[in-house]
Amino acid sequence: MANIAITGAGRGIALELVRQYAANGDRVFALCRNPESAKALNELAAASGGKITVHKMDVGDDASVKAGAYLVDTWTGKWR
Repeated sequence: MANIAITGAGRGIALELVRQYAANGDRVFALCRNPESAKALNELAAASGGKITVHKMDVGDDASVKAGAYLVDTWTGKWR
């Protein structure tokens, strides 16, 4: 089992990657700008048994990226 962080996870290819990694047994940190409006992602996370967690991050905002990296590092101790 790996720890995977995926940005832009609210839709498209990234959402499918979230789905596939979780199905493979990996722990997925799904990062997106507006998690409150990412309905499909939130439904997937709710049904994942804790394999997927959804978090707010905007890759265009340095403070947001640092906060996202800190969050993943706090959970895993692996992101440096």
